[in-house]
Amino acid sequence: IECYNVFMFNLFSKTNRVVGLHFAGRYVRFVEMLKSGGEDRITAYGEATSEKNIFEGGDIADPVFLVSALRDIKKEIRTNDCIVSLPPEQTRFLRLTLHHLKSGRAKHDISAFLQSKGVMTFDEEILCFELIGESSVESQYSVILVGRKLFREYQEIFRALHFKVKKFLIPGQALISSCVPRDSQTSFLVLSAEEEAAGLALASAADPAIFYHGDGANHNIISILNRTHIEWYDEKKEKIHHTLVAGARGKDVAFLDYVARETRIPITRANVFVNLSLDHQKVPIIPKDDSGKYAVAIGLAIS
Repeated sequence: IECYNVFMFNLFSKTNRVVGLHFAGRYVRFVEMLKSGGEDRITAYGEATSEKNIFEGGDIADPVFLVSALRDIKKEIRTNDCIVSLPPEQTRFLRLTLHHLKSGRAKHDISAFLQSKGVMTFDEEILCFELIGESSVESQYSVILVGRKLFREYQEIFRALHFKVKKFLIPGQALISSCVPRDSQTSFLVLSAEEEAAGLALASAADPAIFYHGDGANHNIISILNRTHIEWYDEKKEKIHHTLVAGARGKDVAFLDYVARETRIPITRANVFVNLSLDHQKVPIIPKDDSGKYAVAIGLAIS
């Protein structure tokens, strides 16, 4: 595991630390964020990479490696609080609109509604849900589903290592948090490109975000980018304003040039620090060349 940290003490300002934990394929990435006096500071980050998949389909393929990686991460951080993104193939993301629910029964009522519609099986449960909008008579929720047995495995691991999970997000939600400027009124497509997988998040102030996950082959990336741009233009009669690239391949100039050439879309490397309240006289401890692969973990930490 590669870890980097800066230990900071502040006796006079209110501080708050949280760790973003990003699980996917062969790696676990983390970023610890300290909020102090209105300023954001990255105090630790790192990556544990296995030679084989840690996560496969609906299973934790290598729980021994995962526990070892999390135990090593625990030594580098100074908080138990974390926000977690599970591998995208292990969760399902839904949006639904319901009549106003009683706050104490919301999770139960959402489960009952999804099961009655045949959308949620009895082997699944709600990983987390969030109120994202409401009118005088209806409420809109985002819901993440996960397999019941798999969730119990994660719970046991987090509990044994004394991690306190504040919430779960899907990678696309975290990409928007880290790469799309807050309060932006324009449209952003963020591509997270890894060697073995690719994720996509499309954010617009006027529309619900769109998320996609697939393999990382070049032809698949070109296909999904072209299709997303065409479908957006057909529906909105305007182009997507910004296309950003994050992930480990975001620093590969040849890859960026290839994508721009094949899609004829202006491509920009994502600035994963855009929503951090940084002291501009200080440089974030994550080097720029490595910052793209921590886009999801940063987005988790600031969500």
